Formats: sequence, structure tokens, C-alpha cells
Amino acid sequence: MIEIRKATGKDIKPIGQLFRDTIISINSKHYSEAQVKAWASGYNDWAKWERKVADQYFLVATEVSSICGFASLTPEGYIDYMFVHKAHQQKGIAKKLLAEIFEKAGEWQLKRLTADVSITALHFFKSKGFAVMRVQKVFYRKVYFTNYHVELFL
Repeated sequence: MIEIRKATGKDIKPIGQLFRDTIISINSKHYSEAQVKAWASGYNDWAKWERKVADQYFLVATEVSSICGFASLTPEGYIDYMFVHKAHQQKGIAKKLLAEIFEKAGEWQLKRLTADVSITALHFFKSKGFAVMRVQKVFYRKVYFTNYHVELFL
């Protein structure tokens, strides 16, 4: 059974590893080897993950105490992360994480949610009502990436 809870400091390393593994295994279907290498390379920036967990509404999905997904929301309504472990794709985990984000957005009285999503994640976000506002070419670690800025009015 999947449980959703707030992330803690103990979750930092598993979050980073899940981030890396998902990019390498799942996002590699839509991005080049150079893009995947650049994107996944920051997985072990533990100070960054600690800041994100502390500063954002940061959730983890667990199954038998193992992290199988995570998502985060900023107070401004930006969904910074939405990742699901490679072995747990298509099990409704992202849907559950997003439902929790919607609930928090309601508590915070946000009027809209935004995100910058990968080619891989675009279908999921569109299926939940998000509209593509623009296609972006992002330069990160000496590599260009295509992603999409999406938004949903609540």
C-alpha cells in the first residue's frame, strides 16, 4: 500500500538516488545520453536536497517504508519535483502525490499551479488539466534541454 508523507532529513539520500535512477531509466527514452548525464549529475548535491525539503512542501510516497516517489510544491504554487521510481511507474503514485499537492494548494489558497516538465512527464500533466504555456530550451550543465512550462488555474 502506498503512503504519502512529508519528507524528512532521513529521506535526502534516497530522494537523490531515486532522482538519478529515474532520469537514467525513464527519462532516457526522451533525452540524449549527454542530456541524461548532465541532468542526473546533481543527484548527490545533498545540501540542495536538504534546502528543498526544508523550504518546500516536500512529499514522499512510500511502500513498505521504501521511497517510491516524491513531489514538491513551493509557496508560490510551483511544482518543483514529481518523480516516480522506475519500478513503480503506472501505479497511480504520481496521481496520489498530485492530489496531495492540490490539497495543499487549496489550504494555501493558491489560484494556479505551474511547473516546468520534461517531455516524459508532459502527458501526465496534460491529463490532469495542465495547459502548455510555452516550449522551452533550457541550458543546463553545458547541454540544451526541451521542456514545457505548464499551468493550471484552480
